[in-house]
Parts: sequence; structure tokens; C-alpha cells
Amino acid sequence: MTEDDAAADLYIVGRLTGARQIGSDFLDALPLDLALSVIKRFGIAAVHGPYAKIRGSGLDRNLHVMSAGFRVASEWPTNYVGLLDALASSAPGWGAKVVYGRLYRWAKSIPSGSRIENIKSILFDHCARRAYLHESSYIRRSHSSKFVGIRSLAAQLDRHPKVIAKCLEELGAKSSGPGRGNPESISAKNAKQVEIIVSRRLKRSDLNVLLGTSSRNTQMLISKGLITPGIVDPLLSRKIDDFDKLAVEQFLQKLRGSAPLVKEAGQDVFSMADIAKRLRMGSIAEVCDFMVRADLTASAVLENCKGIPSLLFDARSVEEAKVRIFNSLNSRQAARELGISLASLSIAINNDVLTRTLNQYGESRIPLSEVVRFWQIYTTPSILAKEYGTSARVVQRVMRKCDVAPILSSTHNWVFILYRLADVPRDFAREVAMTRARVYRRAA
Repeated sequence: MTEDDAAADLYIVGRLTGARQIGSDFLDALPLDLALSVIKRFGIAAVHGPYAKIRGSGLDRNLHVMSAGFRVASEWPTNYVGLLDALASSAPGWGAKVVYGRLYRWAKSIPSGSRIENIKSILFDHCARRAYLHESSYIRRSHSSKFVGIRSLAAQLDRHPKVIAKCLEELGAKSSGPGRGNPESISAKNAKQVEIIVSRRLKRSDLNVLLGTSSRNTQMLISKGLITPGIVDPLLSRKIDDFDKLAVEQFLQKLRGSAPLVKEAGQDVFSMADIAKRLRMGSIAEVCDFMVRADLTASAVLENCKGIPSLLFDARSVEEAKVRIFNSLNSRQAARELGISLASLSIAINNDVLTRTLNQYGESRIPLSEVVRFWQIYTTPSILAKEYGTSARVVQRVMRKCDVAPILSSTHNWVFILYRLADVPRDFAREVAMTRARVYRRAA
């Protein structure tokens, strides 16, 4: 056998012979028969769980079980509290009988004044700290601490009992939550900790005030995942919204950055509502989502406003970020990049020479790849004229003489002629020179 499995036997032999090789201060203070009983109870709970039987099972004669029980009692009470923590974390529900099983029944039977009464007191303290107690609970009636009902605490804090249950889970309480007919109670110490947690939480109405947005815009921020509720119970007729105040403030700080305070908005900066309208980005929630994705921060913050309406952004920076995020240009940017007018760009798009797409906000944009590809495939008379040192009219005459038709020719309010580069004749320079010579001779 291994040394770990021999621990209980070594302790028993040492107690019987006086030649102790291993000891435990807690067990040494007990008669040997009582110490063996404690070892058995602890070992079965540690190895087989809180519901395993002792009588007729033979578990108490298992070396592994006995040694596990001895290890629980050896470092008292640290290992015992660790055993209770393990039982509480794996329990399927709440209540002392469910969490601690037969270990609780045995502890409950320990009489007052017994040498092992601290086993009961530690278990009761652990249960009062880590779990809910029914109003008729034996632990509540026998415990010296004060207890507070969950529903009364929820009414006092103006929160739903489910929110209180969520806070208790953060404190380590294992529970299926309060239900009708189960007026659960918690210790006054836990109730104080719950009050601290709730003070860091926000209700929906408080969240609207902190963000400075309407209920509709707040809901859109939640739908985007920018603001995450602490608990949403789909079984209830209405959603229970419980928001972390610190997380919301961190979200606002991420948008605010290190922007300076100003008394009024300048000419080059706009609020999120203005940006949503001017740059066709939908709602304020869409703008916030984009700012987070693009890692943009405000250029200035209004002194007399709070929350999102106080943040001012540079429209040019937003447009540049849109190019980077969506890898596309708006019409003005594309026209400027191509060196053509907006009217010419519109003609090219309407004749399927350029392809446009819609982004998630429904805005029409031209992909950067289309802009780069355009002058690799197409050319205009003006560009050819500059390249060959002539006029656009001469270029058009040469193209007609060589039977090259433009792929796009529009003279409706605006002249825009487009040729395919592959259609330009190889001896185009010679043809241009000959055509110019004829023009000059006629003029003479």
C-alpha cells in the first residue's frame, strides 16, 4: 500500500502502542473510539459524497476512505472547511440536507458540550455563510447569528429577489433561487455584503441617467452587447436588468479617453447623434459600436452634459476610420481618389463600370479594390492626351479612325468618355502624330 493509504493505520497503531509516527492535535484530544468515528464520517463524505451510507456498506473498512478521513482531521479546521467547500460547490441545490447530506445529520445529532461540538458549529457557520436557510431551518433556530429574509431584503433594496439571488451566488451561495412558498433567509453578515454589491449595481432607470440616453437607445446598446446585464431571467414576464456600475463607467471612459472639457461644441466636432445623421451611421448605438471597434475616443467633452451626449468626435477621424474598418470609400472620397467629378462617378456606377456595396448601416460605398482596379483597366481621353502630348479631341479622332468605341460615353449634362486600356492601339503614338500633322496643315 502507499504511504497515503497507510496514514489512518499508522495513527491507530501509534495511539495503541504509544510509538506515534503520525499525529493530529484534534484527534489526539478525543478518545480513540470517537476519533475513529470522526475519521470514518469525514472519509466517507470526502471520497463517496454526502449521501453515502455507513452501516452495512463496508466503506468504513476501506483504507483509502479511512486515510482520507484522517487527512481531513489532521490539519484542523482548514481541511474540514475545505471539505465543506467541496460539498457546497458540487451540491445540486440549496439547504443543509441537500448540501451536506448525512454529514449534516450526524453533526445535528452531536450534543451540546461534546468534545466534537466544534464540528457542528463549523458546519452550521459554513451553511449560514454559504447557503440559504428556510425560516423553519434547525440551523437558523439554533444559530446565534441574526438572519434576514431574501424577500424583505429585496424590498428594502428596491430590487427583485432574483437580483439578490445573483448577488449571493457571487458570495459563494449555491441555490436554485427563491421560489414561491420558500421564504429563504440569509445571515445578517451576508445581507450586509449583498447591500455593498447592490450599491455597485444599476437599475434600468439609473442606467438611462448615467448614459444620458433614452430607454430605446439604452436597449439598443444592450442589444449590441456594449452594456451587459448582470442577470436576465427569461422565465419571468419582464426582464430583470441588473447592471454593473463600474463596467458602465469603464465603457464611458473608453469612449471619453483623455479628451479635454469644453463649454460648447466647435465647428469641427459633433455629438454622436449628429454623426449618426451626417455620416449615415444609423442610431447612437451603431455609432458607439463603431467607435469601440475602431478604437476612437472623443475629441472633446461638454461640461454641462453627462454620459454619451457630452462626447464630441471629429467627423474627419470617423470617416478615416470607416475607410479602415470597411475597406471602402464614400462617393466624395472615391471621386477625389479617382480624380473625377461626382457626376462622372455616378455615371460609372450606373453603367456598372464601378461596383458599390452597402455597409451594415445601409450606406452606399465603393470598395478600395474597385478604386485601385479602375485605372488599371480604364482610361479617358484627357489622360491619354496628357500622356501623348496632345488634346482630348485629337485622341477621340484617333480612336474613331482606329474603330475603337468607348465603353462609356455620356453627354447628358456632363461629358464623360471612358475607354478600355486594352483597346488602345499599339501604334497609338504614330496615329496621334499623323492626325496632328493633318490638323496643322488644314489650319495653315
